Amino acid sequence: MDEYQVPVSISLHLAGLQAQADYGNYDVNKMFRYADPDEMLCQRVMLVDSRDWSQELAAAHKVRVG
Repeated sequence: MDEYQVPVSISLHLAGLQAQADYGNYDVNKMFRYADPDEMLCQRVMLVDSRDWSQELAAAHKVRVG
């Protein structure tokens, strides 16, 4: 379990910021970066529902470009 149980929306926001810090600006040609979502999201968040978490991470990162 994660130490700070924040809502899914906050978890995705933080994961988007982490992706921005790790990878720089979002690049649609580098979707492989999001293939392993458990590197940025905890199990609790990913068990909430059956979303495509790789796509959710990509979208969260895309929003952070600016």
